[in-house]
Amino acid sequence: MISPGQVSVGTAPTVLGTVPPGPASVVITNGGTATVFVGAGTTASVLTGTPVPAGAVVPLGQFSSSSSTKLWGITAGATAVSTGLIISTGS
Repeated sequence: MISPGQVSVGTAPTVLGTVPPGPASVVITNGGTATVFVGAGTTASVLTGTPVPAGAVVPLGQFSSSSSTKLWGITAGATAVSTGLIISTGS
């Protein structure tokens, strides 16, 4: 099953979506003009998150977990960024 989503991410940590338990592929898109920093499990920060540059599409590869995992996003600047999340699972 493919589950798309889109949220506006700013300077406060924002939940992008939840990756369900089991194997899943995840892609993050950044439709804005600022870098989004993405983290899994706990809230992301500009120091600990994986950077997703403006205009980028970043595949995060395969996840496999026994429990669901929240993905968080945050930006360093005052500009809110439209951030997309695509989760693909086997069910």
